[in-house]
Amino acid sequence: MTRLQKLEAANLNLNGSLSEICNLEKLEILDLSFNDVRGDVPACLWNMSQLRSLDLSNNLNLRLEDLPASASVSLLQNLALSNLQLSGSLPAWLGTLQQLEELDLSFNKIAELPSSVGNLSSLRTLNLTQNKLTEIPASIDGLLSIVKMDFSENLLTSVPTSMSKAVRLEILNLNSNNLSAIPPSLGNLQSLRKLLFAYNLCTDLPSSLGALGSLDELDASDNKLVGSFPAFVQNMTSLQTLNLAGNYLSGDIPTFVYSGSGFRLYSLNVSRNSFTGSVPDFSWGNYYAILDLAQNLFTGILPPLNNCTFSLLRLSGNSLIGGIPLSWENSTGLRMLDVSNNRLTGPVPGFFGFMKLLEVFDLSNNLFSGTLPSSLGNCTKLERMRLGDNPLMTGPIPATMCSPGASLLTLSLAYSNFVGEIPSSLGNCTRLRVLDLSGNQFSGKLPLSLQDLSTTLRVLIVAANRLEGLFPEWIVNLRSLQVLDLSKNSFIGELPRDYSQLEGFRSSASMASKDTLYFDDLKINFKGGPLDLQYLLSTRTSFDVSSNLLSGNLPEELAELYGLLYLTLFENNFTGTIPVSLGKISNLESLDLSRNSLFGEIPQEIGQLSSLAYFNVAHNHLSGVIPSGPQTSSFDASSYAYNDGLCGSPLPLCVNTDTQHAPLQSSQQNHSLANEWISFPAVLAGAVIGFLTMTAIIILKRSLRVFFLQAPYGKAYIRHYTQRPPYGNATLIFVEL
Repeated sequence: MTRLQKLEAANLNLNGSLSEICNLEKLEILDLSFNDVRGDVPACLWNMSQLRSLDLSNNLNLRLEDLPASASVSLLQNLALSNLQLSGSLPAWLGTLQQLEELDLSFNKIAELPSSVGNLSSLRTLNLTQNKLTEIPASIDGLLSIVKMDFSENLLTSVPTSMSKAVRLEILNLNSNNLSAIPPSLGNLQSLRKLLFAYNLCTDLPSSLGALGSLDELDASDNKLVGSFPAFVQNMTSLQTLNLAGNYLSGDIPTFVYSGSGFRLYSLNVSRNSFTGSVPDFSWGNYYAILDLAQNLFTGILPPLNNCTFSLLRLSGNSLIGGIPLSWENSTGLRMLDVSNNRLTGPVPGFFGFMKLLEVFDLSNNLFSGTLPSSLGNCTKLERMRLGDNPLMTGPIPATMCSPGASLLTLSLAYSNFVGEIPSSLGNCTRLRVLDLSGNQFSGKLPLSLQDLSTTLRVLIVAANRLEGLFPEWIVNLRSLQVLDLSKNSFIGELPRDYSQLEGFRSSASMASKDTLYFDDLKINFKGGPLDLQYLLSTRTSFDVSSNLLSGNLPEELAELYGLLYLTLFENNFTGTIPVSLGKISNLESLDLSRNSLFGEIPQEIGQLSSLAYFNVAHNHLSGVIPSGPQTSSFDASSYAYNDGLCGSPLPLCVNTDTQHAPLQSSQQNHSLANEWISFPAVLAGAVIGFLTMTAIIILKRSLRVFFLQAPYGKAYIRHYTQRPPYGNATLIFVEL
């Protein structure tokens, strides 16, 4: 083994230490990345003079907080130490590695680069993403062979002008820093193909960037750019992808963007800006594949698509009117169509059913009328269909909606006016994860066929319909379920006594797929009102059967749902005592048991729920002392109102008798009641003002949403809209308020 020259063992689940590595004196290539190597990196490793390639990346238990002050590895051509908790400054000897071609120190905590890094004249790739760098040394101009540099997700405030001397540089990634400006000198990088500086603080783009004749991708999204659409981009003859989303740009889209005059983009994203005027007619140029104009101030009608070859078209969140043009019938290459949140009218054309490549179809929150075209069942690749919030749409769900082989993942028809029974054919959508049919006129029973979705269905929302019958026992067999909302219907009977199969309510790890093209919407009750979530995360588990006709005792077995965050059972006919076991749901944030016929005391265990942010047991027959705890005593008295036997903070104090705790009848209590009576006019006035304000907001803005967010790739950026760029690498989450 001492003569071993090559040891390539990446991603083999290896564990153990590197203590014996020093015996391999002839080793030239060592790759132990993506394993579970533990312990310290032996000092001898940095004196293995024959090493040409060293990769220890992604061994999370390997201790390498600092590189040694000296080393004898002058033959290294590749050094990869990603995700090893490296911190502080890098040693100067890195600059002596004259043969080094690739250096990957990403996902560490490095705060400073030595100026000697500029001596790496052979270096072609430098990856320092996700560190703590505050500056790039001016000596970077010495990287004469550099082709790719990645400084994304650091703390940079400026870019040295000397970087313009890296004449071979093709890819420069500066995303997610604190840059306030891009130096005009970068316009000298004639070999540059990709310039990425999204999520920074830049207010303008230097016109010198127009000289980048080789540039094929420019991403300046989510900065603070102001003014009009940058005119200099028409000089970028090689540009294919332009992303200016999430800025403060305004005015009309210039003619050169859509006139077919030599400016030929493949992808244009100007969403989340303030562009005005009509949506341009892109029929002049058939080169666009991706066009995203969402969340702007466009008005007028939808443009024709006579010669367009779009695969993605987003026009959502504008003020567009009129119907779907007939010319759209020929856009058979569409994979994603989103015209949601406009004022579009007329029927949903049946020709959409012949767009065989369609994967995302979103017409929600408009004024479309008529029925659902049965031809939509022909779209076997359709994964997400959202037609909710169209109050003029009616009729049943076509039985063809889920033909065998359907790919549907999300079906949302919420808050429209659909009628009839929920078709059993939905059970054929064997990949269905989100089903939201709330706020319609559906009647009858939930189809038994939905139990066939036991391994896939994560969200089942049928609130505010006319459904009836016994509580569907088969629901407890939906193993992946994370959100259940049967509220505001007429279900009867008792809750089940076995929840052991509901694994989705017990998982703390996100079950959401990270490769999805689109976010899903769902509404759940929280703090007595609707909470609107976009995209499903397992950390938002909810069980809501409120406002039905359910009866019987609350099952102790509800505690089996120990990952539950929201438990909403108000306005039923439940009797008996509050189960002590509910205190075992340690992460519970919202518990609403109001408007039932519960009696007895509030269990002390509920008082110990440290995460409880909302608690309501009003309008029951409860008695005894309100339990003390980190949360329960801090709730408003209204949470305990209309329970004649309750006492203790925030209600009047209790007085002991031989048989029970009773409310203290004293001047203190009378004073409290007087205060409540005196404050009633103020409360009433506040309620009226609040109601009128909210009504005005809702009239002016059709959806008022608050989201709880978890970013699948680590960051949440709060803006005006929730978006994952369907064909890009970035993952963004925005809040709409």
